[in-house]
Formats: sequence, C-alpha cells, structure tokens
Amino acid sequence: MSWAALSYAFPSVINRMPARHSSILRLLGASFFLWLTSCESKVKQEASEAPLSEEPAHPWEITPQSEQTKQGQTIYLQECALCHNEGEEGAPALHQTSEWKERSNKGVDTLIRHAIDGYIGEDGEMPARGGSELSDTEVKHAVLFMLEAVQKK
Repeated sequence: MSWAALSYAFPSVINRMPARHSSILRLLGASFFLWLTSCESKVKQEASEAPLSEEPAHPWEITPQSEQTKQGQTIYLQECALCHNEGEEGAPALHQTSEWKERSNKGVDTLIRHAIDGYIGEDGEMPARGGSELSDTEVKHAVLFMLEAVQKK
C-alpha cells in the first residue's frame, strides 16, 4: 500500500501525527515498497533461469494414450489424487517412480486386484476401491492411468 493510499484510507490518523512520525512512516513505506519490488525481480529472474522440462508436472497435464486411460485420468483426479498426488499415508505418489517400479514388478493384474480388494503393505494401506464406490472397471482404468503416467516421467 503506497503512502498516498495510506493517507487516503486513514487521513485523520495521518493528519494528527507529529511531522517527525509522519516522515518516518513515509520513509518506512518507501523502504518497504523498494524491498518488495526487489524481491519480485529476483523471483522472476530465478524463474526465468530455471530449466524448462518437457515432461508433464501434474497428472492433469498428461495426455492419456487410450480411451481407458483417459477415463482413468478423470477417475484419478476425482478419487485417487488425494492420496497419490503427494504420497499420503504410504500411497505411492506419481512422482515416486522407484516405488511404482517395485509395485509394477508384481504385475498389472496384481496391482489392479490390490486396488479393488484393498491391500496392507509395509508402507501403508490401500483401502478397497480407494475407499470409494468405484466399479472394478473404473478402478482398473485409474490404475492403468497411474502406470502410464509414471512411465512418462
């Protein structure tokens, strides 16, 4: 907020201040404004220097390869993302490719069965159907989408 805006918003307070306090407030306001603008330019500079990645950063940016995985993406975003985006309660997050590799070594059918029936593992628990009322087909599509998303990373 600039000094002009401050004096406009609180004219009775500013006008009743002794001159020396008013000057100090103006100086502090100007210093704060300069500090804010200097921080903003550093953030913009760091962002512009960051290397650009060609791979999708988020599950909603992934373009599914089939109709099944397209449906799976929608289901994932509605039902699965709460745990699997960040790896809540032991759930493997989509960015944790090593954990997905371990799980996919068990086979796609096993992963789908664990997602449908539920599974208690060393890292945590997968509730049956993710704790939702999804059909077997919907769960399968969500699992296939997650596997496809991990392979793209």
